[in-house]
Amino acid sequence: YVDDVAAGLLLALDHPGTLLHLGGPERLSRYEFGVKMAEVFGLDIHLIQSCRQADVTMAAPRPRDVSVNSQRAMDLGYSPRGIDDGLKAIGHSIAILKKGIRDSLLRNRQPTSS
Repeated sequence: YVDDVAAGLLLALDHPGTLLHLGGPERLSRYEFGVKMAEVFGLDIHLIQSCRQADVTMAAPRPRDVSVNSQRAMDLGYSPRGIDDGLKAIGHSIAILKKGIRDSLLRNRQPTSS
């Protein structure tokens, strides 16, 4: 969630020269992340298929595990929300944005004169 990343970047500025990973508190596979997204946004989780990375042709080698350890950042005060809360916050932001666009379009509609 962008607010969590912004807070983490501000924390990094306060600790120059310190390597900080800004991951969340949960470790998830790409598949688990996709399922969480589908659940939060009300999409059909059955459309998400798990697979083994070894079965997918890639242009370049990829590591199996891309998780990061954010403990150092958390020890310094970084406190990102969990995946469910982060995705819900994104959904809320999207809903507000859509409403703003819709309201703006309705306000800017000019009546046609005959």
